Amino acid sequence: MENQIVPQPAVDAGTLRLGAVLGQIFAMGTVAGGCSAVRARLLKDLRDSKEYKVCCSEWKQFCPEFLKMSRTQVDRIISLYEQYGDQYFELSQLTPISPETYQIVEPIINDGAIHFEGEVIAINPENARKVASVVAELRRQAGGKSPAAPTGIEDRIADIDKRFAVLIADIETAFRKGGDGASGLIDALDRMSANLTRVRTENCT
Repeated sequence: MENQIVPQPAVDAGTLRLGAVLGQIFAMGTVAGGCSAVRARLLKDLRDSKEYKVCCSEWKQFCPEFLKMSRTQVDRIISLYEQYGDQYFELSQLTPISPETYQIVEPIINDGAIHFEGEVIAINPENARKVASVVAELRRQAGGKSPAAPTGIEDRIADIDKRFAVLIADIETAFRKGGDGASGLIDALDRMSANLTRVRTENCT
């Protein structure tokens, strides 16, 4: 008996397009708990165009099933993109930054660089430490009330990550200005390292 070739159903253009967009979204990935500007724009375009309806009738169902994020997470990313554009996400990939802090930093950003105390710092990976240090300094200068403590685990992790980035920036600034007192900073780093190791050992084994 001759082998029969079973014709495969044609894949419609909408499905192909959706597959391509999802491929781009996952290729972008996330960096430092943040999200790239390109990825944020793709998510916005996907929601606004309703191309997701090829697979799901409801956006709230599509997000966890195909984007592996809750609708709330995705809508927050889109909202930030709509409000602040590419610049917010470019900065957030270098240092964790809340929308409130970004509003403080935004006025001194021009042509893809932070203009701070006479220095022009391009917003790129090579200047990540400088950018984090400036953001930490502006946050400190702004002062004000402390934000409410986060409740969800994802928000808690993001908050810890943000505060840790500020701490690192503070330590680096202290080393630059510390002079002969650097030995005390080294002792403090050793204590912090020992405590982090203890916490990991006690909770991750």
